[in-house]
Amino acid sequence: MQFAHNDQKVANGMPRYIEIMTDFVNQVKAKGATPIIVTAQNRDSFDADGHINDTLGGYPQASRKIAADTGVALIDLNDMSKNHVRSHGRGPAPTTPS
Repeated sequence: MQFAHNDQKVANGMPRYIEIMTDFVNQVKAKGATPIIVTAQNRDSFDADGHINDTLGGYPQASRKIAADTGVALIDLNDMSKNHVRSHGRGPAPTTPS
């Protein structure tokens, strides 16, 4: 399960995100299934100096903490995708259709 890209647009998003994700994990476990939390994928966004912009705020860290607190597995897609984006660097500037 992965949330965050849209959750951060909501007022009071982080507390609600933590509440909903934790509740969702507990509901899945109660049904006998195995939840796996996936951190949000890093966005391909760079600053003027070519460094990756942190556009997700504390959401990836909140996902890591929820996984640790609830004892479920975590796939850290945020970290993996950040390394992938960093290794490929900024792509060409987008073009506008003619």
